[in-house]
Amino acid sequence: LENFMFDQSLEEFRSTVVQDGGISERTIREIIQNSMDAKNDQINEPVIVNLSISKVAKKDLPGIDELFSRIKELKPGNSYSKETVDHMKLQEDLKEVLVLTASDSNTKGLSGVDTIDGGTYAIYAYNKGVHGKVENTQLEDTRGGSHGVGKIANNAASDIHLMYFANTDEKGNKNIGGSIQLFDHHYKGANYRGTGYYAKMDHQSRFVPYINEESIDIFKKPDRGLKIIIPYLREDINNEEDIIKSVCNNFFIALLENRLVVYLEMNNKLIIINNETLENLIAKYYVQDVAQMKKEFLPLYYRTYTTVEPEILELTNSNNQKEPFSFKLYFFDEDENIPTGRVAIVRSMGMKIEDRKIPNNVRQPFNAVLIGGPKEDRYLKTLENQSHTALSADAIRNVDESKKAKKFLRNLDNAIKKIIEERVKEKYQTDGLVNTSDLITDLKWEFNDIVQKKKGKVQLADGKNLSIDNKIEERKGKNANGSGKPDTNEGKQRKPRRPRKTQPKKERESEIVEYIIPSDVVDRIFIGEKEMVEFNFSELVEGKKWNKINLAIKLITGDGEEIDNGIKMDEFYYNVKELLTNTENLTITENKIENIPVTNGKLR
Repeated sequence: LENFMFDQSLEEFRSTVVQDGGISERTIREIIQNSMDAKNDQINEPVIVNLSISKVAKKDLPGIDELFSRIKELKPGNSYSKETVDHMKLQEDLKEVLVLTASDSNTKGLSGVDTIDGGTYAIYAYNKGVHGKVENTQLEDTRGGSHGVGKIANNAASDIHLMYFANTDEKGNKNIGGSIQLFDHHYKGANYRGTGYYAKMDHQSRFVPYINEESIDIFKKPDRGLKIIIPYLREDINNEEDIIKSVCNNFFIALLENRLVVYLEMNNKLIIINNETLENLIAKYYVQDVAQMKKEFLPLYYRTYTTVEPEILELTNSNNQKEPFSFKLYFFDEDENIPTGRVAIVRSMGMKIEDRKIPNNVRQPFNAVLIGGPKEDRYLKTLENQSHTALSADAIRNVDESKKAKKFLRNLDNAIKKIIEERVKEKYQTDGLVNTSDLITDLKWEFNDIVQKKKGKVQLADGKNLSIDNKIEERKGKNANGSGKPDTNEGKQRKPRRPRKTQPKKERESEIVEYIIPSDVVDRIFIGEKEMVEFNFSELVEGKKWNKINLAIKLITGDGEEIDNGIKMDEFYYNVKELLTNTENLTITENKIENIPVTNGKLR
């Protein structure tokens, strides 16, 4: 025994977040990608994936008692493994367990059941890090899988890392298999590795699949294709909205092009996700206010892809590349309210790889979709991480290929950046150069004049003059107004100032008054990543009576025009504390900080 930790891929699939979708998005994405890779080309119909969440009796799960007897023997070597093992042990007491099933149609299913050593069945059922290739090179280039480790996402979706699968091949063979991911352990006098397979062994100690004779519906697979069964489903996957978004986010183009149809059955209802329902699902489950779209970009991608004519974008990864990669680019920038620019990198099979940020242009108002062909897919595969959710050169060990990959990604970013710059120039054309020499001269003379007026002189013993500030002369008897005359305002209290009040909004139920505060009642100072702001409302009419305020910051253009929501408070600040009252963790919304306490007209 040497390994007392769970497979690292389990944690990667659990913790790595795709658009904050987490394990739910990873699992659904991997299931559908595998189904689309296995499309039966003899059938001119879209791939169909049936997703269902239900409950099943624990006693109906094959081999479940032996699995828990092994889980009891696990000896964790660190605190993380101990926490996971303790959680797994708690599941034994459940009489019914939550189950996710995913069954595909118009697919090939796994092949080679009767040959054991050949075909895709053995690769899927018993191997890690092996990707089963097809003979058709062009078809292989467009398939989603490449690393051979994505199937572990199904184990990661189970609280005890357990999954089964039922398969029907082209010959009508019906088989059942499965796997569990534990770690090295001692069991009944022998030592075992961490991965267990639901299979028999022949006389040559090779794994042999069981014939599927299960009578429970969730294990039946009557038609050709593959059915995945994940019992002890993690509770955070049992979410209708998350599952629908996982399908739509990652396969919106496959859905639009009628290459994929998904049926989701849960909560006693059936939801159909296809090219006819996609638009309505986007309207129901996604934010429709463009200005709010900072993390989920599907409504923008959908609009871009369905309304914009593509242009051809050619990219290379080296100076001597003979034939460039050719992509279709759908580029949209007709909406100034878009808060965050992203490029959807999409495989030609219709699966999105990443929401790419363009350096120094993250806040530009644009949206784009980039799609290549088989040649481009083949190259993008070499840049993808294991879960096909990001492009990077980090995993390429060959120095020359790594340099090429980095150059390709730079060229991609620069090409998009150039398009953005060109569109900006078209939109905001200047009227020519402006001669500012007179303005600079006038400013210089005015500045010199102010400096001269502010200077005083003092005579030194050696006869030389030393210039000093006028404040020293004030000590010799001048008043605060700078003259020798009496200050007529001395002893008088300053008249309270009345801040500008905006028109109240009729739709508000509660009485909230909006004021535009003069800038000189505010002092700000920055120290590293921290900012301290002090307000003194005591000189404002009724300012001392205020006990709570909401704070918003507006942008002012060069023409004096105020831009509402110009400063996104939740992007600039992540924690706010009022020091005078020691009030911590004030609420930060998109455009304001709420309920800040005021003490005697002041807050800090």
